[in-house]
Amino acid sequence: MQKLIILILFGLCLQFSIAGSPAFAGKNDAVKINAALKALQEDKPAKALELLTHMLEQPKPEITALLIAGNAYMQLGENEKALALYQKGVAIFPNDIGLLQNKAIALYYLQRFSPAGDAFALLSKFQLAKAKEIKEEVEAKTGQAPAWYKSQYQAAVCYYKSEHYNKALTAVMPLLSYGKTSQNVDAKKLLAHIYIALEQWKKASVQLDILVATHSKDRSLWLLLANVNIRQNRLTKASSALQVAHCMQPPTRSECVRLAKLYLQVNAPLLASKILLASPQKLTASQHDLMAIAYERAGYVEKAVLSLQEAIALEDTSKRHLEFGKLLYRNQLYEKAIEPLNVAYTKAKKKGLPLYLLGQCFLNMNNYNKATTLFVKAKKYRSVRSNAKNALSLIKHIQRMQQESVTG
Repeated sequence: MQKLIILILFGLCLQFSIAGSPAFAGKNDAVKINAALKALQEDKPAKALELLTHMLEQPKPEITALLIAGNAYMQLGENEKALALYQKGVAIFPNDIGLLQNKAIALYYLQRFSPAGDAFALLSKFQLAKAKEIKEEVEAKTGQAPAWYKSQYQAAVCYYKSEHYNKALTAVMPLLSYGKTSQNVDAKKLLAHIYIALEQWKKASVQLDILVATHSKDRSLWLLLANVNIRQNRLTKASSALQVAHCMQPPTRSECVRLAKLYLQVNAPLLASKILLASPQKLTASQHDLMAIAYERAGYVEKAVLSLQEAIALEDTSKRHLEFGKLLYRNQLYEKAIEPLNVAYTKAKKKGLPLYLLGQCFLNMNNYNKATTLFVKAKKYRSVRSNAKNALSLIKHIQRMQQESVTG
């Protein structure tokens, strides 16, 4: 699943009137706060904190002092101290939107997503009440989401990140019925992510079908739709969605592999080989393995052989030699299969299968003595014991039939 991105801006937009401002206890406080704000704006957070030290020690510090000091701590990377100040401020001034917002942001940066979600949800309620009180309609006219909407969305994201998916679902639902805003699509995408997390594949599919119908150039939506279709075993639709995504932007190596595997699952091996060849980088050993599977299923045995040889040249492993031997054996190239199977037997820890397949190769080449020797060895390994015994019985039967035909 792709990561959700949340953009939170927490710059201070403070305007002070030194003389006659009801926010300050006195002129000296106003001067210090303005000086601290200037220091903060000049990227001198330590100086800002030094100016505000005395004010912060008061039982009831000024809101603006708390906000500036909190932001100074965040600039210094001391988010715990910033959070402590915001929490202190909210305890004293529970209805102050600025403190609530900064508290939510500090919790988010500390990756305490569940309490951050609660803080953003509470902030959204305050902002909505304020918007109704002053009949704020500017955002609706400009197409921009209002402040309460953004906070509610951020609450849903935080709940999602904390894996409280039902709370995330509850938080995001009110956003869907709110007009057309630039953030409405993000809310719908988030809803799709939540449905996926809850494994409600049909609902996720319906939501994504709606989104791709109106935002068909959004590659991330097509990738999500492919993932949901895979989960529902709708592999043809999944491969189609991935094709659309890859037409918008060349696929990465991992995306090529994913689509190739899908094509193999829907019995389209040539398409699988084609998408692997379209990989932006040189094929890895594992991709050559996959290419060999695709070519063999398409009936191109020689190309499959070459692909596995390329894989072995890149990463020489006992498993790869075994697969090479099995490929040759399946296609009745018994004499050629002997060499890679011998290598696999020599290198592998589990020697039963290579021994058994070697026996089968010699059996099909009518070398019954060699086959018998190999099957007797293979009997020692539990994984192929039953098959080896059956093969030995078959050899005895063939030899007996041959003897009877000679004597008869």
